[in-house]
Amino acid sequence: MSFSIASLPHRFYRLLQIERRQQPRRAHPVTLAQSRIFILPSRNGWGFSVLIIAMLIAATNFANSSLFILTFLLTGILLVTMFHTYRNMSALTFHPGHGSHCFCGEQAPFALQIENPSANTRQGLDFELQDQTTECAGIHVEKGHTHLTISITSKQRGRLSMPVLLISSRYPFGLFRAWSRVRLDTECIVYPRPANDGPAPPRSHGHNDSEGISNSGQDDFIGYRNYQVTDSPRHVDWKAVARGRPMMTKLFSSAGDDEWLLDWNSLSAADDEQRLSQLSRWILMAEAGSRRYALQLPGQTLEASRGEAHKHRCLTALAVYGLDHE
Repeated sequence: MSFSIASLPHRFYRLLQIERRQQPRRAHPVTLAQSRIFILPSRNGWGFSVLIIAMLIAATNFANSSLFILTFLLTGILLVTMFHTYRNMSALTFHPGHGSHCFCGEQAPFALQIENPSANTRQGLDFELQDQTTECAGIHVEKGHTHLTISITSKQRGRLSMPVLLISSRYPFGLFRAWSRVRLDTECIVYPRPANDGPAPPRSHGHNDSEGISNSGQDDFIGYRNYQVTDSPRHVDWKAVARGRPMMTKLFSSAGDDEWLLDWNSLSAADDEQRLSQLSRWILMAEAGSRRYALQLPGQTLEASRGEAHKHRCLTALAVYGLDHE
């Protein structure tokens, strides 16, 4: 088996089982105390240590007092550097941020607040989420509170818990690496991705045109759908066609028909995810048209309303549908 100085930190990690130590997920603030911070020499630190040992051997063999002084001076610098690397992270407090949301496939943001009780600025801190490629490097944390948002790509709908946060520092000279792992109880609600097209949403009251196209001059615009040969030419978005885009039909809703019933059973899609995507699209269309709408899912009904709070409740119901009891 090959051996190198660069592999020494990883061998120490496995020996001490540092990577296997799991902290419970916490909803309250987490402070980096002495028991939470680990520190080991970096690759440059190991090389620097080997150099000091070589100089000590040479100074002993040749009884060179000047070389002894230089060796002890470099040893002192190494020890002081280790202290400053540790102190750069010590006593930092991490507060969980407020819950966030996004659509599937978008960046899921996780917000946190860092509290620095010291008057000294903490420099060169690196933040990384476990098993993710996203990271925030070289962050300076001033005295007081600092807000930080780190994002990862969402891959499926539901409640996405924040992965373990890895905080590390090589300040000031890169001879040591201090790190700590924090598990904060914060999550992001990942909504179903809205469908690109599909039928117009059903109304709770009767409507002459089931496709949502009305001839009344008092109707309000609510969105687009793909052009069909039965559509009236005057509802085609000709400006978009002139710009080289596909033919799309404008959808309108009359002022008197201001309440929509978004019913799971009204969709013919066999796949649940397709139904959720279509319902997600309808919710955005209703909000864009300032319409009241109700959402009806198997075993759950949300009464008609509108606004950001109602939109969040409806989209959250779609996000967790069929998942909360798994």
